[in-house]
Amino acid sequence: MCLQIHFSWLFLPWHRWYLFFHERILASLVQDPSFSLVFWNWDDQIDGGNQFPHMFAQNGTSLFDNFRNIDNVNNASALVNLVPLSNVSDRDALITQNLNSLHTSIVSATTPELFFGGAYR
Repeated sequence: MCLQIHFSWLFLPWHRWYLFFHERILASLVQDPSFSLVFWNWDDQIDGGNQFPHMFAQNGTSLFDNFRNIDNVNNASALVNLVPLSNVSDRDALITQNLNSLHTSIVSATTPELFFGGAYR
């Protein structure tokens, strides 16, 4: 039987510890205790978190992906729309919509299964 950690309540704690130890191992290998993995803090409103980060759009790097939406990659000031079927074009309305989408899908989950996933069996 294959151990499947995804889609169960075990995923979030497992993933956090996995990344924590992965970062610590890499930090020891490069001999830099301040080392951390690159991530996109997309909901950071102070530093333009809803915008596509330039570091992910540089062709020839390990962060580049040819299958990303080219509208986001080519326009550094464009906001990423997290609700694919929405036609919101106003900047403030789009940021509000993105944050509401996250809140609705994650923060306001009414049962543990909606937030953490199903029972592990």
